[in-house]
Amino acid sequence: MKQIIDNYFKDLLGGIDINLKPTEEILSIINKAVFETAAEIDGSLNSVNAYNVPYWEQNSNLLSNIFFDIHPNTFGYKKMAMDIYLKLQIQALI
Repeated sequence: MKQIIDNYFKDLLGGIDINLKPTEEILSIINKAVFETAAEIDGSLNSVNAYNVPYWEQNSNLLSNIFFDIHPNTFGYKKMAMDIYLKLQIQALI
């Protein structure tokens, strides 16, 4: 789905060969707003970004069963949980 959206926007621009990934830009804007809001509410809140773009692009067929769904399958949720756990543990050790 991500590739279809990215290609659609590229086609709108006449197929210009530029490194344009609107889905990543949108996610970046949303994540930035969430992280900034969490920091404003209480400076002690931790926020973790569990989306690893290269990994999810390479393994999208393993992490999601339904092509038109943005939600992951069990393996995708497990990957996210493991990443969040590791990032929180590393942060706690620092």
